[in-house]
Amino acid sequence: MAPRGTSEWEHVGESIGAYGGATDVEGRPGMYPGNLESAGIFAASISAPFWKKRLRLTGWNIFTENIFNTAMLRLEAGNVTEGHFMAGIMAIRQDAVADGGNHVDSLAYLPKGSTSQVYSGRLALRTGRWTWQANYTRITPDSRYLFPREWGREPLYTFLTRERNEGAGDVEAASINIIVKDLLPGLKVEGDAGVYWLPAPDDFRLNKYGIPSYTQYNANLQYIFGGHWRGLAAQVLYVVKMPIRDVTPTADQTINRVDMHHVTIALNYTF
Repeated sequence: MAPRGTSEWEHVGESIGAYGGATDVEGRPGMYPGNLESAGIFAASISAPFWKKRLRLTGWNIFTENIFNTAMLRLEAGNVTEGHFMAGIMAIRQDAVADGGNHVDSLAYLPKGSTSQVYSGRLALRTGRWTWQANYTRITPDSRYLFPREWGREPLYTFLTRERNEGAGDVEAASINIIVKDLLPGLKVEGDAGVYWLPAPDDFRLNKYGIPSYTQYNANLQYIFGGHWRGLAAQVLYVVKMPIRDVTPTADQTINRVDMHHVTIALNYTF
C-alpha cells in the first residue's frame, strides 16, 4: 500500500495507522500503528443492471487478512448523470477477522469479535445544469465502523469533503448537496450542508477520535481548463464546522475538529 499523503510503499499492516491511532475502546491511546500483521487485501466486486436496466446492483467485499472483512451491497435506480432522477440505498457490514490484527488486545486495530453495520440512502434530481441530492446515513451502536484513513474515504452518501464518520458508531447523519455544472464553460459550483449526530466525545467505545456532534457547510468551486491547458483544474473550497450539542467541547475535542473555518486553494494537473 502507498498511504495517502506519503511517498513510500508499505506492507498492508504497516500502512494502517500512519496518521496515528487515536484511542482504543477503553480510552487508552491506540497502539496498533506498527503492530498489525496481514498477508494482504483480497477484494472482489460485482455490478449488474437488471429490470430493463432501470436498476443496478453492486456488491463489494474487502477482506483484509487477519484484521477485518467489510462487505457492501448497493442498489440504485436511475442515473442522475444521464436522466433526471436517482435513488440509492446501501448496506455495509464489517466484522473483525481473527484477533483484529494482533493477538494482544491493546495492539489490535479493532476488538476481537466486533461487528458494525451501516445503512445509507440518497435521493437525487437533475434538471438541466442543476442537481439536488438529499442523503441519510445510520451507523448502528453495535461498534465503531472503521476504515483506514490512510487508504481513502468511506463510500457513504452523506460524505462531505473534509468530513469523516469513520471511527464512530451510533451515528445519524443527514446532508443535502446542490450542484451546478457549466454555469460558465468549465465551471462547477457545489454547496453542501450536513448535520452529524455522534456519541459523546468521551464515549470511547463508539467515538474513536473524540469528535462532538457538528454541522458542516461547504462551498466548492472548481474550474476545469480546456484547450492547451487541458488536464489543469483549479479549486477553491470553504468549509465551516460547528458543534451542535449543549455540552461545550474541550480544547482537545475542538481544535481541528469543530468550531472552525477552513479554506483550501488547489491546482491539480492530471497527466
